[in-house]
Amino acid sequence: MQIRVITVGGTIDKVYFDDLSNYDVGEPQVQAVFQEANVAFEFVIEALLRKDSLKMTDEDRALVRKQAFLP
Repeated sequence: MQIRVITVGGTIDKVYFDDLSNYDVGEPQVQAVFQEANVAFEFVIEALLRKDSLKMTDEDRALVRKQAFLP
């Protein structure tokens, strides 16, 4: 079995520049988290968006939903 992970940015992928909460959304960190956790299953990571969830639009959410149901 293979797990498909769709990333959109957000909390795990944020790169903070200072104490004032200025940030950018970096590369997906899921692979590093899975490796650190020594997961034993196969996975594929799809970086769909690079946005904080607070900035996601209804169109972004529709895109995630559409992508989630692709084979």
